[in-house]
Amino acid sequence: SEVVNTNTTLKSLPELKAHLDLVSRLGLPIHPDPRKNWDNLKAALLFASRFDSTSRIFDAGADKEPTSVFLPTMRQLLGCELFGMNLNYQQESETVNQISYVRGDITKTPFPNAHYNGITSLSVIEHGVDLDAYFKEMSRLLQPGGLLVTSTDYWPDKIHNKEQVEAYGQPVFIFSQPEIEQVLAKASQHKLHLTDEIDFKVEDRTINWLGFEYTFIIFTLQKH
Repeated sequence: SEVVNTNTTLKSLPELKAHLDLVSRLGLPIHPDPRKNWDNLKAALLFASRFDSTSRIFDAGADKEPTSVFLPTMRQLLGCELFGMNLNYQQESETVNQISYVRGDITKTPFPNAHYNGITSLSVIEHGVDLDAYFKEMSRLLQPGGLLVTSTDYWPDKIHNKEQVEAYGQPVFIFSQPEIEQVLAKASQHKLHLTDEIDFKVEDRTINWLGFEYTFIIFTLQKH
């Protein structure tokens, strides 16, 4: 049940290893960065339990294979309509192995209203995304009852980036618990509400990146 909890934090390295081992046992695509198998697996198992081959799923901010495994995992588990979007794609649009990729801004997409059953955005919002615009657009794209799974960098207390260290052209930003609570309040203004309470507790700083030590958080919102 812990594996399918999509309102929680990555507590420890053993938990990370357990997720990675399960990805391997299930024969699913493995993310080249071992740490990214945690949120990818959680989102994939949730969507596999809720959706079917007639569903439409969107990964907002997706890389392409092999550095993005969520959509390939969904292709393997459900074989439904799959879409990815990122500003960094070389081509305007292309379909690769039954996955459609469209270059663009995830806060201003060309898709029709209520087009998707499920949306993920995994390790994206910390890179300078306008959160009000993000939730407004995700709410527009989701069908009533649809799910939005978001993961991001997290530590309960604020970690300040005093040196303005950058990644992907933006200063590194790690959400604190009060900031995540503000994020959720923003989401609720756009009819997106938590499917369950978030377990904010942490144990270890499981991630060490660019000199920052923190962990991941994942949360699932439903369109009401």
